[in-house]
Amino acid sequence: MMKSIFHGIGEEILPRTTRTNEKKSPRILTDDHGINEEDLPRTKRTRSFGTDTNEKKGPRKNVSAITKIHYFTVIEDIFLHGFFKLVLIILIIFIAAGCMEPDEVGDLNGTWSTFYDSYMICLENNLLVYDDGGWGTEYSGTILDVIEFNDNKSSGIIFIKYINKPTDFSTETQPAGDYIGIYFRNLTFNIVELSTPTEEYASELFRTPAKATLEEAKLTFTVDTVGDYISYWGTYIKQ
Repeated sequence: MMKSIFHGIGEEILPRTTRTNEKKSPRILTDDHGINEEDLPRTKRTRSFGTDTNEKKGPRKNVSAITKIHYFTVIEDIFLHGFFKLVLIILIIFIAAGCMEPDEVGDLNGTWSTFYDSYMICLENNLLVYDDGGWGTEYSGTILDVIEFNDNKSSGIIFIKYINKPTDFSTETQPAGDYIGIYFRNLTFNIVELSTPTEEYASELFRTPAKATLEEAKLTFTVDTVGDYISYWGTYIKQ
């Protein structure tokens, strides 16, 4: 009876709620920028290394072709860079050679030797000594003049007056004149080519064509007559 009364009272006192069939509105989630998640396009969820992403899958690429193209590009870059570097080095060498001062080509002063003979040239003391290694054709002379054939002084002729005359192989006599010129060419810091003039006075017989005066020697031994008096060049190393 009490339960019924209280129940009745409760039912009379407590307001009745009405039930509706309305659906609850969808839950709206926004990020910090106020973007509605429902407004974003739905994409297929993919998993990459355990992490969910919403990125769409693109078309499959031919990895092999891309790799080959990459290799060819790398090889082409290496080739082009190497080629341009080579051109640059050659250009620098030519510029350096063009800017080289005459004194940087080499200095005739010093002793120049091969395995069997040598020239000692001392421009300060005006002395030249040739040692043939014991063949009997050695000589010495006073340096009177040095004439260069080019601007960098790498080739020319040294005019001397004999102090000691050589003995010719063919005639076994000394030259009649006292003045001779010794040719040089391709002078560098440590190498030079040298040769003393000879002339063929008979079939396969040669002698030293020394002249009676310095003027006559200068007219005879010139840049234009090298081929007339020089048939062999010795390559000498500076000691």
